[in-house]
Amino acid sequence: TLALVALAPFLNGLINGTICPAWFELFAKTVPANKRASLFAVRLVLAGIGGLIAGKVIELALSAYPGAVGYGILHLCCFLCMMGSFFVFCMIKETPMPPLSRNAPRTLRASLAEVPEILRYDKNFRDYLIARIFGCAPYAAFPFLSIHALETLKLPESYLGTFFMAFTVGSMAGNFISGYTGDKYGGRVPFIVATVLYIVDFELASVANSLWLFLLVFMLAGFCRDAMNVASNTLLADLPPASRRLKYFAISNTFLAPGMLLAPLLGGLAWSLGKGHFLFPASLAILLLAVSLYLTLRIRDSRGQKLPELFKWRERQ
Repeated sequence: TLALVALAPFLNGLINGTICPAWFELFAKTVPANKRASLFAVRLVLAGIGGLIAGKVIELALSAYPGAVGYGILHLCCFLCMMGSFFVFCMIKETPMPPLSRNAPRTLRASLAEVPEILRYDKNFRDYLIARIFGCAPYAAFPFLSIHALETLKLPESYLGTFFMAFTVGSMAGNFISGYTGDKYGGRVPFIVATVLYIVDFELASVANSLWLFLLVFMLAGFCRDAMNVASNTLLADLPPASRRLKYFAISNTFLAPGMLLAPLLGGLAWSLGKGHFLFPASLAILLLAVSLYLTLRIRDSRGQKLPELFKWRERQ
C-alpha cells in the first residue's frame, strides 16, 4: 500500500540517523588520528567501485527477471551484502570508552540542553558547522551543470555518460589526494583546497565553450566533492573532545540537513530568475562558498600539526 511505501524511507532514515553517529564514534576510536583521512578516502573509493558493480547487477537482474521477481532478487542481494558487512563488523575490537564525567548529562533533556552551550562556547566547532552548511552551496549549481554543458556545446544526451566518467575520475583523484593531505595536516587543509577549487570550477563552467573545458569542469567537480567529504569528516573527528565526539557528530548532521535541502531550492530559484542561464546558480554557489572559505580559515588547526606555508598567515592572526 501507499502507506507502507511511505513508511519504508522514513524507517530507513530513522535507523540511519541512529546508527551513523555510533558508527562515526566507533571509527574515530578505532582508527588513529593520522590515518582517518586515508581510510575515509579508501572507503569512498570502495563504495564507488561497489556502486559500479551494483549498477551492473541491477541491469542484469531486471533484464532477466523484470517486475517484482527482479526487485526481490535485488533485495536478496542487498540482504546478503548487509549480513556480510555485519559479520565483519562483529569482528572489530572496540576501544573502551573513557569513564563518564560526573558532570556528563544522564537524561535526554540534559543532553539536549548541552547543545546551545556547545554552540555558544566552542567557537571552533561553531565556525566548522556554519562552514559546512555554506559548503552545501555546490548543490545549488550541480543540478544545472549537465544541462548547461549540453546546451552550450549542442551535444546529445548520450554525452552525459562521458561527463559522468570525467566526474568519477576526478572523485577518485580527490579521495587519494585528500586522504594523503588529511593524514599529514588534518582535515582543514584539504577542506580549504576543495573550497577554493570549487569556486574556480564554477567560474570556469560559466565561461567554458569546448568539450575539453567541460571535461575539466566535471573532473574538478568530482575532485572537490569527494575531497570535501573526506576533509569534513576528518575535521569533525578531530575537533571535539573524545567524551563529546558522538554528540558533536549528531549536532553536525542535524544542522547540515537544512543546508542540503535549501541549496538546490535556492539554486532552482536562481536558475528561474536567470531564465535558464547557468551564471545565476553558479554565482550563488560561489558567493556561499566564499563565506564557507572565510569561516574555514578561522578554524584553528585541530591537531596542532605544522601547516603548509600557504595557510600559516591565518594562524598568526
